[in-house]
Amino acid sequence: MNSTKTPEILHSIAKAYIGFPFSDDAPLPDQVSGADWAPGLISALRQELGVEITPDELQVAKSLLGLSDLVQSKLARDPNGRSLVDIYAAVENWVRQELAHEIDFSWCATWKEDLLKDTDSLDDVEIILRMEDALGFSIPDRDVQAMHTVGQTVRYLWGRSCEQNFTLRQPATDVCTHAFIFYEIRRLLMIRGRVPRKSIQLETQLGQLLPSWYFQFWREIKVAFNVDIPHGNLLTRSLGIEKRTTLGDLVALIVSSKDRA
Repeated sequence: MNSTKTPEILHSIAKAYIGFPFSDDAPLPDQVSGADWAPGLISALRQELGVEITPDELQVAKSLLGLSDLVQSKLARDPNGRSLVDIYAAVENWVRQELAHEIDFSWCATWKEDLLKDTDSLDDVEIILRMEDALGFSIPDRDVQAMHTVGQTVRYLWGRSCEQNFTLRQPATDVCTHAFIFYEIRRLLMIRGRVPRKSIQLETQLGQLLPSWYFQFWREIKVAFNVDIPHGNLLTRSLGIEKRTTLGDLVALIVSSKDRA
């Protein structure tokens, strides 16, 4: 776990919810006035990090570094063992690689003001593509529009990573091969691509479902169905012209690949 990032996150949360960041070592009660800071901080940690801290635990933690250790011990993990802090560190790495200018990368920083100085820039598109490729799932535009702060983005990515387990089911004896493969591809699109069920039809072109995620989807299909489908048969772009394959075409390609195996 990226333990050095946890105090950094807590500083940002404390500043946003209480009005100023705590110092690392000084006792927490000595740094604030009034009696409402503890319930406010406890509520903020629940809302931002999904961590439940009791007043007694907060008192025992004493300093921000002590609170950081406590928070780390309570953070949930995705199937790959990553916590929100791990995702936060990964996102920071991707963002700093894509953006050349100075940024305020803190938990409560906003994308359009603190990170993306030029709101018409394509940098945000490149960052989203980097996230999709690294994490292995599609991020729909409607979800991107809801990501206003770094913290919201990290919570979204971590939550999606918790939903990503996909295992091919055993086909029922009374279901034909074509239908079974279609149903499983539909599940894959819904889980990994967050594509609405009603949008997934045999005649639907994959380019309409996966405008930015088709390379990752192609890899997912090869692994899930244990088939070797040439990339050009799935979805390619050449000379600026898209060749789109329908979902029905993909089902037929998988069946024929399995028949040849």
